[in-house]
Amino acid sequence: MQIKKNQNVSGLEIENGFEIDTANNLGRTSLFFRQWLMNPLDVASIIPSSKFTAKLIASEISSETGPVLELGPGTGIFTQQILKNGVSPKDLVLIEKNTSFANYLKNSFTGVNIVNDEAGIFCKEDFGLDRPFGAVVFALSALTLPQEALKNILKSCLENMDDNAAIYQVTYSWRPTFPQALLDEFNLTHERLGFTLLNIPPAYIYKYQKAKK
Repeated sequence: MQIKKNQNVSGLEIENGFEIDTANNLGRTSLFFRQWLMNPLDVASIIPSSKFTAKLIASEISSETGPVLELGPGTGIFTQQILKNGVSPKDLVLIEKNTSFANYLKNSFTGVNIVNDEAGIFCKEDFGLDRPFGAVVFALSALTLPQEALKNILKSCLENMDDNAAIYQVTYSWRPTFPQALLDEFNLTHERLGFTLLNIPPAYIYKYQKAKK
């Protein structure tokens, strides 16, 4: 895909340099619900993930992780937590195909590389990075993606990740939603990192890594 770099234009007060004003949370939820009404297959939930899910999916991500890629960030609840955990804005790349969400993110996060496009075939150099990703946060709906598209996304992620990096997936299914055929093809191991009822709907977090040789 062709990458267009977007400069953040922040008109909001940012707490601690990163976090959007909490008074805007109602607007975030309203925006998410409207987008779900228009695109229920792409926006898999009626409201954003909870802060509890955000803490869980980012629990292993820190300032030591290196660059982080977030796929399908929506209104940025995971983004907030990743930044809170110490990842530098310049090391965070968000790919969001929904233009309303992308514009919201650009107005909320200073210095973060926000790409308004579909995830697909990409390389780290597309985002001006000279280091591989230390983590990928996968918030796309794997169940509604065509398998070939999902394969291209996973292939690009793995080719641009550090050998010890992980893909962290949020899903509402009790089992991983990456097809076993793709896990076998890419030699990926997986484990359930956690589960929370404090989300609508309840959420599971899975961790995928390249199998050790």
